[in-house]
Amino acid sequence: MIHRSKRLSAVCRALGLAGLAFTLTASADQLENKTASDCVAVSGVATVRADGGLENASAATVTVVCPVDRRSPGGAFTTFLAGRVWAVDRNASAGVCCRVVSANPGSGTSVESAPVCTSGASAAVQSIDLPEINDTYSYSHFMVRCDLPPAAAGARSRIQTVRNIQR
Repeated sequence: MIHRSKRLSAVCRALGLAGLAFTLTASADQLENKTASDCVAVSGVATVRADGGLENASAATVTVVCPVDRRSPGGAFTTFLAGRVWAVDRNASAGVCCRVVSANPGSGTSVESAPVCTSGASAAVQSIDLPEINDTYSYSHFMVRCDLPPAAAGARSRIQTVRNIQR
């Protein structure tokens, strides 16, 4: 991908279309996967697993926040954030629900996607696709926030990997 982008830039410069090369390169999605162990519980207690997952062993829902490093390709911060979370939902009454968030420290406001939840209890990993948000304020910070349902008959729900997609 990088080689293709460099070739495209060179071709556009040769044709006098340097602005087009920057636009095409800068608009490419920036993807990053992080282990769920980077997330922090903001309500309740979450346990880090040996495989990097983060699980809820308690009898109450636990909310976790997963930091996202906001990118600045070409010197300008990304303004769009979407995501995907891989989760295991072991609670038949409540799902693992996540959303992407951009928080503005100056105004105290945030932009949040609608929550998206797992589709039912299962020991298998499910992927949760999080819809895109847009925040043009360069001093806002990005995160993924998830609610892990209570343990059910000893079975613990968890998140495993958190992907952020920026442009």
